[in-house]
Amino acid sequence: MIQHLYIRNYALIAELKLDFSEGFSSITGETGAGKSILLGAMGLALGERADMRSALNEGEKCVVELTVNIQPYALQSLFEELDFDYEDETILRREILPSGKSRAFVNDVPARAADLNKVAQRLIDIHSQNDTLLLRDTTFQLDLIDGLANNSDARLAFGEALAAYKGAARQLKQVEEELTGGEDMDYQQYLLQELVEARLESPDEEEAVEEELNRLQHGEEVAEALGNADRFLIMESGLLDQFDNFLQQISSVAKYDSRLNELVDRMRSAKIEVEDVQGEVEKIARDSEFDPARLRELDQRMGVFQHLKAKHRMQSLGALIELRGEIETKLERFSSLESRLDGAKTALAAAEKSLKVAGDKLTKSRKAVLPKIEAEIGGLLKELNMPDSSIVMSLDKIEEPTAKGFDDVNWGFSANKGRSVQPLHKVASGGELSRVMLALKAIMSKSQSLPTIIFDEIDTGISGETARKVAGILKNMGKSMQVIAITHLPQIAAAGQSHYLVSKQSESGETRTSIRKLADKERVEEISRIISGDVKSDASRANAEELLAQE
Repeated sequence: MIQHLYIRNYALIAELKLDFSEGFSSITGETGAGKSILLGAMGLALGERADMRSALNEGEKCVVELTVNIQPYALQSLFEELDFDYEDETILRREILPSGKSRAFVNDVPARAADLNKVAQRLIDIHSQNDTLLLRDTTFQLDLIDGLANNSDARLAFGEALAAYKGAARQLKQVEEELTGGEDMDYQQYLLQELVEARLESPDEEEAVEEELNRLQHGEEVAEALGNADRFLIMESGLLDQFDNFLQQISSVAKYDSRLNELVDRMRSAKIEVEDVQGEVEKIARDSEFDPARLRELDQRMGVFQHLKAKHRMQSLGALIELRGEIETKLERFSSLESRLDGAKTALAAAEKSLKVAGDKLTKSRKAVLPKIEAEIGGLLKELNMPDSSIVMSLDKIEEPTAKGFDDVNWGFSANKGRSVQPLHKVASGGELSRVMLALKAIMSKSQSLPTIIFDEIDTGISGETARKVAGILKNMGKSMQVIAITHLPQIAAAGQSHYLVSKQSESGETRTSIRKLADKERVEEISRIISGDVKSDASRANAEELLAQE
């Protein structure tokens, strides 16, 4: 329940501190006094959209703070999920800075406004006149039915089954797209076969082939040059003979000069090196003999390389070898798609069956509780001076499931005996819709264990004895939860265990709104004002005292 409200610099409120009571409390005030300001401030603390234009002084920070006792409502798991510090007395705070930015806090822990709202939804329900639109909202309707049917476990099971079904459907779609929306696997197989037949073994093969091809293409020229070089080395009076002559001349006089011995050794080493070179020249000359068959083979091989590189827009054999591996992997994966497709279809069928079972269970439980809801609503409507009214609820199956199941809710309504039920929103007046909504809220309050509900002018379209019955329902709801009603009716105002007055004052040319709890004598005066208007009379005061005594 709400224990304390603090407001600073909001709308026409400079600063406000207000304690709230348990049970049923009423809030009254003249039209335009600022009751909507109070709700707006509370909404801000509950995570609704912030606007700096709502600040009284735009140069100062706007603060709204609610202190709420949540001890009986087992919200620890929600606080852990949102990473908030749990306190039995929780403080929800919203600040709007002069820059226009807003900040939210739960027990002084910074929070997103959306997370603040998640907490608030478990604590406080603000009911306004527009809430009758919820009677067309399937989510609201199913939440009502499921709350009374204790379907929390069944809803959770359905949600899990729906998530599994959607996951299986996505998996099947992915496999089908790979099968039908991907590349032509026959063509990929052809490309792989071509690369395999090319026998690409090494990234360096092209360089080696190119070098050998170059030698063979110039074989005659090389052979001629090598032959000339060989003859230069071994012919009579050639280079090797000249080495011998040199050694003979130097050796003959080396005994006279020891320095010549070193030269002799170096020349002998040089001769050995030249003899080795001559052997290599002779060998290379033999290898360089023109081989037309080998030339054609190498030329064809180089043609294969050039063709494949151009076809695949690759710069090297290494890239072609990598491409071959990629295609092999792709084809191996594709070969398993057929079995994967069968598996995905089987998984989807199983998930669809589980979803149907969970949905049928939810529908069956809902249908079982509908007569109870109809009876409870009917009973409350009779209390609200609609003795001949009737409500009929039915579930229609929808093809595509939502998070709430396979059901859509239809409301049939008749206000008069002997008239067939028609769609609720087509035949019910504004006052009748308000009373239906009040009945639903009264029923929901039993199943949802909501700490606080705030009614904003639930008395629209009612008066007299009906107003007294509405007051009784609100007071009865206040026995199990905190109920706050903003009202213009004396019957409802008098029924409150506590009574708060919203008023507007003008001081020094400025208008301010305030709210305070009324003492017993002050309640008589305020209810008297509501009964007779600004002109209070002894009769209206007596009437007010009578209403307070009845309640």
